[in-house]
Amino acid sequence: MTSTVSGRNKCRRRSTTHRAGQINQVFILIVAVIVIVATIALGVRLLGFFQNTSCGVADAGFQEDLSQALDGGSVYGSRDEITLFAPCDAQELILIDSQAMSLQATTPVRTGDQTIDAALAAGVRTNAFVIIDGVAQEVGYDERIIVQRSPTGGLATVPYLKVPSRNGRFTFLTEGFGRFVRVDRVDS
Repeated sequence: MTSTVSGRNKCRRRSTTHRAGQINQVFILIVAVIVIVATIALGVRLLGFFQNTSCGVADAGFQEDLSQALDGGSVYGSRDEITLFAPCDAQELILIDSQAMSLQATTPVRTGDQTIDAALAAGVRTNAFVIIDGVAQEVGYDERIIVQRSPTGGLATVPYLKVPSRNGRFTFLTEGFGRFVRVDRVDS
C-alpha cells in the first residue's frame, strides 16, 4: 500500500512542477513581448526626434546657403542660375523686394499668404520665407534682394518672387548689380 500512495504523490508533484514550469514560460513570454514592444516604441520615438532635429539643422543651413548664394549673385554683371536644397518638406520659397519692405507703410505688399502678409503688416523685418506644410516660416532678411526691376528703376508690379520646390530643390536666376541682386524665375 505504501507503494501506491507514494506513486500518487509523485504524480501530483510532477503535475504541480509541470504547471509551475508552464506559468514561468508564459511569464517569460509576456515579459519578452513587453520588452520588444517597448523597444519598438522607443525606436520610433527616437527616429521622430532625430528627424525633427535634422529638419531644424537643415532650416538653419538653408539660411546660410541662401545668404551665400546671394553673396555670389550680387557681383556686378554676374548672371547665375542658383539651385538650393529645400529644407524638410518645403514647398515654396518666397523672396520679397527689399525696397518694397521699406515702403510697407505706404504701399503694403500682398503675397497672397495670410501669414506672410500679417507678418509684413506687423513690421517683421524678413524678406525670405519658406512654405512648409502650408505654413510660412521666416528664413531671414537680405537688403540686396530686388525683384524684376533694375536697382534704379521703380518698384516691380509684383514685388515678390515665388519659387516652387522641384525635386527637393529651389532654382532661380540671379543678376548682380554690385550692391543689389535681382532674383527672377527660371522659365521651364
